[in-house]
Amino acid sequence: MTRPGFEADRFRIVLLSLADGRSRVLTEAWDRSPGDLFFSPDGKTLYGTAMDVGHVGLFAIDVASGKVSPLVHQGSVHAPAWATGGTAPRLVFGLDSLTAPVDLYTCRPDGADLKKLTERQPGRARRRADGRAAGLPVRRRQGRHGARLHRQAGGFDPAKRYPVAYLSTAVPQGSFHDEFHYRWNPQPYAGAGYAVVEVDFHGSTGYGQAFHRRHLRPLGRLAASRTCRRGSPPPSPPTPGWTATGSAL
Repeated sequence: MTRPGFEADRFRIVLLSLADGRSRVLTEAWDRSPGDLFFSPDGKTLYGTAMDVGHVGLFAIDVASGKVSPLVHQGSVHAPAWATGGTAPRLVFGLDSLTAPVDLYTCRPDGADLKKLTERQPGRARRRADGRAAGLPVRRRQGRHGARLHRQAGGFDPAKRYPVAYLSTAVPQGSFHDEFHYRWNPQPYAGAGYAVVEVDFHGSTGYGQAFHRRHLRPLGRLAASRTCRRGSPPPSPPTPGWTATGSAL
């Protein structure tokens, strides 16, 4: 990170030469925050994950040029690693989504030939009345864009009317991304017959740093105006959202 005191500033990959101690930023042009990084055996490619428009994808970064290539862009990728012991090079990682818990998957280093290795509780999963999920882009005020993750009720019938559970998370530094979360999981609403709408407001992560920082200046102006009117000491920075764990209406 380059901005002190800003918890969700963008991460950049910096390469350090052990020979002469020089460093260079590899991903200045990539407007995402990579994590879970590891090198290919030949050291020419870095692999890692990054939150990207409602997903946590798997990416390959060329060490020489910094070029970023998406490999897996569905659900949320967890703990990727280089698989050893096979006849051909493979990557292995956990993958889950809004509608399925994590299972192990594997693919080739270029993202091709995606295969599922495990099946988590298949009998129980078949008995659940899970809802289906889809992304809905939203145009917000002043030309800003947000994203909504819409989940249909279990056993959804388009000819019927359903109650809606509208979920809101505390921003910044978070997202309602495509993940089967073990703490904030709206699937029980869908299983109980609700249609669910989850909103990523401006300020959420995974949409670029400019989108994420949009909540800072309006809040700063609000705090400054209150201070001028009252003549009081500057207040603590306001926290957007309702609670740290999110809320439902």
